[in-house]
Amino acid sequence: MDGPCFASRRAGRSVHPLASCALAAAAFLSATLAPMDSLAQPQGSAVEYFHGGFGHYFITSYANEIALLDAGAFGGVWTRTGQTIPVWTAAGAGTQETCRFFTEAYAPRSSHFYTPYPGECAGLRQGTTWKFEGIAFHLKVDALGNCPAGSGPLYRLYNNQRSGAPNHRYTTSRAIFDQMVAQGWTAEGAGAQTVFACVPGSTQAVAGTGYWSGTTSAGEQLVGAMLDDGSFYFAYYLAETVGIVEGRATFAGATFAAPRSRDFVIRPREAEYPANVTGTAVPQATLSGTIATTQRTRTFNAAYRGPVDAPVTLAQIAGTYDGVAATQEGSIEMLLTISPAGVVSATRSGCTVTGTLTQRAGTGIGNVTIAHQGATCPLGTAATTGVSIYVTQMNGLFIFAESADRDDVFAFAGDK
Repeated sequence: MDGPCFASRRAGRSVHPLASCALAAAAFLSATLAPMDSLAQPQGSAVEYFHGGFGHYFITSYANEIALLDAGAFGGVWTRTGQTIPVWTAAGAGTQETCRFFTEAYAPRSSHFYTPYPGECAGLRQGTTWKFEGIAFHLKVDALGNCPAGSGPLYRLYNNQRSGAPNHRYTTSRAIFDQMVAQGWTAEGAGAQTVFACVPGSTQAVAGTGYWSGTTSAGEQLVGAMLDDGSFYFAYYLAETVGIVEGRATFAGATFAAPRSRDFVIRPREAEYPANVTGTAVPQATLSGTIATTQRTRTFNAAYRGPVDAPVTLAQIAGTYDGVAATQEGSIEMLLTISPAGVVSATRSGCTVTGTLTQRAGTGIGNVTIAHQGATCPLGTAATTGVSIYVTQMNGLFIFAESADRDDVFAFAGDK
């Protein structure tokens, strides 16, 4: 036996800082992300094992396999790592069947592989190398790497056949994810945090969930939102300094860490820096911590401004927003329109923006895909994907999207 295998889908100047910034400060004072009924679906756990001789990981949700391995089957070479992964054990709203495959093509090492993606499953079933063993469990998937409320991220990492055979590791731990990447494993997934799929998660939000505003030790104004899975988007500004910090925080009680965050400096440097964000949160009260990059380190303190649990419909969002679009290449004032069907469009001085906005059910958070065309567009012809946040109280819209190579960001903030 062995862990998974398969080389699978791997990717892929206006003086108006982020929408008058008065809007940006107000643009996080209300709305979004209500819990879903995912916990009503039957759930179980996949247990992780490690083979020291192979250097391989393996997970199984089958009770008989777990009992055999725990009893010392195969000479006791497979031992528990202490990690488990929550899974859905039956089909439900939004879940995908997760195919399990097995191969002995890498003898003496064998391999198992799991995928909830129909394309991967169908492709392997057409070949002869991998034997389809059945549906192991159920997961949720999102093309943008955004897990719905009531679920959390699952990461997949590939060993690049360093052991002489392919092996994947699956984990819900961001700390383990960072550790494996540091060891040379390749992260496979989508979105800014390279999320592979979504697993059952508590509907109880992390301590920092909400909309926040405050200041940094550099004197910058800081406004943003943290969602109930720990992902956050914060804009900061001071005179001609404008930027966005994004990442996903892992909480241990009130303390959090987000070591794989990024600081997009839109003005004046027009650059991106890896960031380590750490801090503490008092639920619905205060959020404080440190943002550290290779360029500088500053602390921040923010106050709670509202919950992220107000459902919003496309009919409410539809309209024209007067604001600013900004990237690391510059910024321009822009009128951006959202149609009742979720079509995004804007034209300003030869720059055309088109795209789609799809609301997550029962929330004010949306998934956005934005394309750019025109010589005056800060991003040229780049395509970006990400999230939108609608602010009910201010009729305001904030968009954070990034290019496929993750080296640039498109941000928009405006109000009707």
